Amino acid sequence: MAISRFDIIVFFLDAVRGSSKFIDAVARGNKSHRVHWRQRDRILGDWKLLRLICEAIHKLMRDEDVERVMLNMGFKIQAAAEEIGGHVVIINKNNTQMKLSPVNGKTLHDYYSKTIKWMEEIGEDAEHLLDLSGWSSCRLQSPFDVSFWLQFVTTLADIVDDTKWSQPIGAWRKYMEGVSRNLDFVAAAAAGGDDVNAINDFVTRVASVMVRIAIHSLKYRIHYGKTEGKIKTVEMIKLTKSVVDLQHEIHPTNPKFMEFHFHFLVALHKIGGVKPDFSSHYSNYVATKVRIRDTREICSREIYGLLKLLAFTKLKQQEEGEEEDQTIQIFLAEIHTVLIEMEFLKQKERKGEQLIHGHSELRINVFLLQTELFLKGMLFCNNQGSTFRTEDLLNHVKGDVPWMPKKLIRFLENLTHWEAEYGNKALALIKQVDYKVASLHQLFEAKKITESTVRNSILLLLLNIVVFKAEALFEKLQLERSSAANSEAYRKDQIALLVLLNLFTLLCNQLKEETEEMDTIFPQTETSDAGMAGPIHNMIISSSRLQDKLNPIKSTLRVVSPPFPLSDFPKTYKPGFVEFLIGSLEELLNYDPASIKPVRNYIKEIHLHFKSLGSFLMKVSESLDINDNPEVKDLSGHVANIAYKIEFVIDSIVVDPQWQGFFLVYDLLEELRIVNKRASRIQLTTPEAKVLDNKHVSQVPRNVISRDDTPAINGMVVDPRDEEQSITDQLVKGSSKFGIVSLVGMPGIGKTTMAWKLFNCQKVLSHFHCRAWCTVSQEYDKRELLLEILRDILHGLTDEIRLMTNEDLQLKLHQCLLRNKFLIVMDDVWDAGVWNELRNAFPDDANGSRILITSRLRDVALQIGPDIDPHSLRLFSDDESWNLLVEKVFHGEGCPEELLLVGKEIAKKCKGLPLAVVAISGLLQKIEKSRASWGKIAKGLIAEVMEDPKAQCMEIFELSYKHLPGYLKPCFLYLAVFLEDKDIPVSKLIRFWLAEGFIHDSELKSLEGIAEGYLMELISRSLVEVSKRRSNGTVKSCRLHDLLRDFCQLKARAENFFRLVTRSDEPYASFPCSNFGFVIDHPPDPVTYEAYRLCFFLKRLHLFKSEHFGQGTRSLIFFPSADSEPRSPYNISFIWQKYKLLRVLDFECINLGSTFDVGITSLVHLRDYMIRLSYQIVFGT
Repeated sequence: MAISRFDIIVFFLDAVRGSSKFIDAVARGNKSHRVHWRQRDRILGDWKLLRLICEAIHKLMRDEDVERVMLNMGFKIQAAAEEIGGHVVIINKNNTQMKLSPVNGKTLHDYYSKTIKWMEEIGEDAEHLLDLSGWSSCRLQSPFDVSFWLQFVTTLADIVDDTKWSQPIGAWRKYMEGVSRNLDFVAAAAAGGDDVNAINDFVTRVASVMVRIAIHSLKYRIHYGKTEGKIKTVEMIKLTKSVVDLQHEIHPTNPKFMEFHFHFLVALHKIGGVKPDFSSHYSNYVATKVRIRDTREICSREIYGLLKLLAFTKLKQQEEGEEEDQTIQIFLAEIHTVLIEMEFLKQKERKGEQLIHGHSELRINVFLLQTELFLKGMLFCNNQGSTFRTEDLLNHVKGDVPWMPKKLIRFLENLTHWEAEYGNKALALIKQVDYKVASLHQLFEAKKITESTVRNSILLLLLNIVVFKAEALFEKLQLERSSAANSEAYRKDQIALLVLLNLFTLLCNQLKEETEEMDTIFPQTETSDAGMAGPIHNMIISSSRLQDKLNPIKSTLRVVSPPFPLSDFPKTYKPGFVEFLIGSLEELLNYDPASIKPVRNYIKEIHLHFKSLGSFLMKVSESLDINDNPEVKDLSGHVANIAYKIEFVIDSIVVDPQWQGFFLVYDLLEELRIVNKRASRIQLTTPEAKVLDNKHVSQVPRNVISRDDTPAINGMVVDPRDEEQSITDQLVKGSSKFGIVSLVGMPGIGKTTMAWKLFNCQKVLSHFHCRAWCTVSQEYDKRELLLEILRDILHGLTDEIRLMTNEDLQLKLHQCLLRNKFLIVMDDVWDAGVWNELRNAFPDDANGSRILITSRLRDVALQIGPDIDPHSLRLFSDDESWNLLVEKVFHGEGCPEELLLVGKEIAKKCKGLPLAVVAISGLLQKIEKSRASWGKIAKGLIAEVMEDPKAQCMEIFELSYKHLPGYLKPCFLYLAVFLEDKDIPVSKLIRFWLAEGFIHDSELKSLEGIAEGYLMELISRSLVEVSKRRSNGTVKSCRLHDLLRDFCQLKARAENFFRLVTRSDEPYASFPCSNFGFVIDHPPDPVTYEAYRLCFFLKRLHLFKSEHFGQGTRSLIFFPSADSEPRSPYNISFIWQKYKLLRVLDFECINLGSTFDVGITSLVHLRDYMIRLSYQIVFGT
């Protein structure tokens, strides 16, 4: 007989086994014998597995794709055996005999290396094989080779002994051993038919799963060899998960496999011709899988009885030729529920939890199922005209049903009150069945009732059981609801299910009266009950398991959920944002869009938590500085971060409801609950500051300064210096030649204030025919400057002038100034280039016209006016600083004696910088006028920067900002989004404040009135300057000093208040400087902004030549850095897709053409917008 390739593998394995003699021989004198043993064991294990897979390949009939890959893998295994085995297996010339060559260390290592190489190559096919979908169509080759598959499972269990999945495979080995005798009989006696197919289906399913587990084991061994035993955790988790998923296909709690298994057992019973305990092996297998305490005593026997009853029912149907109804499917579903509960109890026991009444309730339910199956069996007997063939039933369920009431009574004796109550109800029901069946038997035997009456009576008994179980589920769900952590968060679908289940029980009780229609009523009712029972049981169990299983699930969901688009949330006045969010959530709940339905109850709870926490934080912020208390500061930051996340998630759900959003809402709610508990444990001296019950939380009133109560504001700084006269003389006296006068000095020294005083003094007014003022700044636009000067000269601008080109504007200005003595103030000049661009517009008529320039840079002033030495403004003396401080704080009333020393110390620390004196005066006006309060301010002005007046000025701004009420801080920082040295329209500023949520409702004043009060308070603190007033005295426009604007921008950046994008940021830094169209060779990469508020200071063309996103951006503001009039129309439709959550949109400086883009309506959260259609500005709220 010729030698096969399998024979070679077997001989090769024998050779490797024989190498143990060689290893023992060298063990005494060779320390490497452990390596030899390890290599030997590895080779044995690998080749046993390869042989196993190779043989299994030929036992399964497969679909085309699976077969092709499996055969290819088989060829590789055989090729490997021939290559490696050829060195150890010596075959004679006739190919009929083999003998083994001796093995030494070198050959053993050679076998080991070659095995690893071949394993990797074979592993490629294994990976491909597992990805194929044709496993479901696999079939076993006939005849059944039962011994092979039993040996397959046994060998596989031995090979995977060192892995986590060895135990379940071992359980299958025991089960296969138990049924193998019957399988052998079937293989020998079966002649085909549906029953053989049922057996084939079952064995094939198990075999295909085992083969795939073997292939996974091969993958495991390949990884093990490549990494020398150090498999990565993530790879091991992946492999284990794949095997666990496969095991689930043949797990008793899998309802599909349960049905396969049941039909297999029934077929086995029929073909066998004998009546073996075919279900006992299954019961033992179940007990191995889901054993708890004395499961064999409590549950396994009941499952065993159920299976026998179910099998008897099935056999009865087939023997009598009945069409199969839904009985099998319904009861398999019920048994599946029992198994799920058993598995759940097993897990609880494994964790050491006390099982209060779980297994007792489970056993009672099994008793009820047994009763139902007993009655079902009677119905099948009744269908065949022999209603009470009770002896048949008793033969198949010997000792179970007739004694069930007595068994249940004994069982109930040791139960708790709750268990006993439930058990006694079940006992009463089962006793009723026992009594009714006996009564029906007697009446029927006496021929006092018909078969139809008997049938209806049995159906009514079954309906009673269905109703009982439905009512029990209803009570269980109610109990589950009452024990929920928060009834507000109780799932809406659970409440709906309670209502539905209650209606179902009421309907069933009514149907019980319709005895004549019982044949129609019962099947429909039973099907409905079965359809609800499984999901309800699963839901109840799931809610109990939730805490155990939620953490890994949530971790996975967090990984796959998109990250929050904001890397850092704003830090400014966190209690104010929480209060704003509370209002937003109230609006949302009142509006109640369909998109939030799945999480509406969660949002309601979130709203209540924030009301409680918001009230707490607001009370604390009113009585102390939150930043001074580390515990409260940390809590405030945590609450605000959750608030920003909640706002983003809920607003995203409103725009586009996705599962990630729903998950994150609940995830954040859990975090909020923890924070609320933490806040309740914080002890403060402020009695009002505590986390209140939700029902007691009320809106915190805001103390605002009304405009009528605001002290009169003097827009001019009192300047005690004696420099004004000498500068005035330079302007109105001296040569009649065209002249340039320059004021230079450090920021905050008062250059603009001095120029404004000179511009408006009587001598200047009477000396010059016309005057004009323009503010230049670092970034200027020639056209804008020309229009600004013309506006003052002509006292307004016509449409004709606005449409002129730059050249025409310059000519127009020259014509207006010709033969007039004029004064032009150019404030805040940073570069002599601006003078070179405008000088030709100013005629030199030798009539005494002057240009007054203010600049921080002396060199710039000298370049513009080299013939006249610039006038450098000096710092205030200590006395001048003190006099200015007294004037600003006490308004001419004089300083109290107790404040003289500390007041002069504060004035001295301002180092003679007028702006610093004014800023600190604004702060001193607002605090208590006592030595202690002023002493704290003096102490806060650190000495390290006293030699640098500008740094000291910024330190004073920091101190003034720190002492601002929380609600004023965001209002103040928002001023920095406006252009430098430009008037800020108060109406626009207030609209921004309102849209951002900085202004909160008050019963006393309108929102606009409160906002005006905020602005007046900032002005009274000398942080904001009034630039224009209306005829009624109210402020029309305001502005920030350059240094204050610099401070605001620094503070806004530090607190993530807004992100400023300028020409120096990429990709705009690489763009050409042209104001006209340009082409970019390589479009820049898209920019994703993670800012809550975004402000662009760019050329219009630059903004539209880039691609940018702001998924979490709530405010988008644009100011052009160059061209003044938006002539060409632009398409801004990208905003609707890339900034979906905008609340504020200001594109006033962008011309959108003549058509209003309705796409703006998709921005559902937009509260304020300003856009321009051609030359018409459109705004709305």
